[in-house]
Amino acid sequence: IMDPPYEASMHTADRIVKAKGGWGTVTEAHSFEAMDEHTRSEITRLVINKIDGWTLIFCQSEGAYYWKNAIETHGGKYRFTGVWVKPMSKPNLSGDSPGLGYESIVGGWCSSGRSRWNGGGSPAVWTANPEKRSVGNNHTSIKPQLLMVKLVELFTDKNQIILDAFMGSGSTGVAAVSTGRRFIGIERDPDYFEICCRRIEEAQSGIFATPYVKVK
Repeated sequence: IMDPPYEASMHTADRIVKAKGGWGTVTEAHSFEAMDEHTRSEITRLVINKIDGWTLIFCQSEGAYYWKNAIETHGGKYRFTGVWVKPMSKPNLSGDSPGLGYESIVGGWCSSGRSRWNGGGSPAVWTANPEKRSVGNNHTSIKPQLLMVKLVELFTDKNQIILDAFMGSGSTGVAAVSTGRRFIGIERDPDYFEICCRRIEEAQSGIFATPYVKVK
């Protein structure tokens, strides 16, 4: 379950736009690069070779086609493109077009045989408001904790290992350990990595006897 960087078209330096007091706006750049085709291909190849079950990939709508192709190119089975609906998402402050009220989730099956999940015939549509940044978690793309818990419960079983190759601030890891799953996370930014460790240790407290081990 991973939330990689989005496409270059949605990753410009002024992508993060915030209203300021009074009139006008201020912009803020992401601290990480946009997705490129080499990274997409390599991470998909490695994931499909290692994973026995689902891979879920957050992306913008324009990126779903490319992730679907990557999954199929490397031997996985594309199963669906779902939607994360954001009722209180950021409006388009320029007012010249609608704001974007959703993000996509591409699902691929990396095992033999038929895919299975814990959601029966329910639709791949999940509603949750965006998570707000805080003093303890200043990542620019935080996924809602309730959404991550829901996805973990729907697509994995207890005691399974969940891999997040773009750990960010650790929301997938927190959802994993808080629902009785095990977790492997990869994050190259040392500041975000420290946030991940703290959040996962807090979620893990009282759940597992084995302490979380930091590896750099």
